[in-house]
Amino acid sequence: MPLIIDEVQRVPELFSTVKYIVDQSDRRGQVVLTGSQTYHLMKGVSESLGGRIRILEMAGLSLRELIGTAGMGAYVPSRLERAGAPMPPDGFDLWTHIHRGSMPELQDESQDWDTFWSGYVSAYLERDVRDLINVRDEMKFYNFMVACAARSG
Repeated sequence: MPLIIDEVQRVPELFSTVKYIVDQSDRRGQVVLTGSQTYHLMKGVSESLGGRIRILEMAGLSLRELIGTAGMGAYVPSRLERAGAPMPPDGFDLWTHIHRGSMPELQDESQDWDTFWSGYVSAYLERDVRDLINVRDEMKFYNFMVACAARSG
């Protein structure tokens, strides 16, 4: 049974122990490390576990996954409909999907997207990014994040 450790970037001293466990056996997948701070996680992993790991980055769901056409070619709106390109199902509202985002939890329509994203900003961006770049003025940093979000595609 594998050992799973979440938010491993918070305990970098664990990497030497993980290295020891991994080196004791040829069995793959015996230790699974997860984390939300890629920078800190990768720093610790590359220093002590190089050559012993496989890295999987988990992105949000793609639009093709959301509309059920994953693996069926690129999604291009109605322009290619006659050419047999996969199209979104009837009733698909692109703006709703843009608003809700691609996080799996938000595909449940009973989840409030505003509450989810507020918590996400607090838990990941404000805390993790603040730790990474040593933010001094939290209000300026928050306004900067809002400006970036408003200009992202």
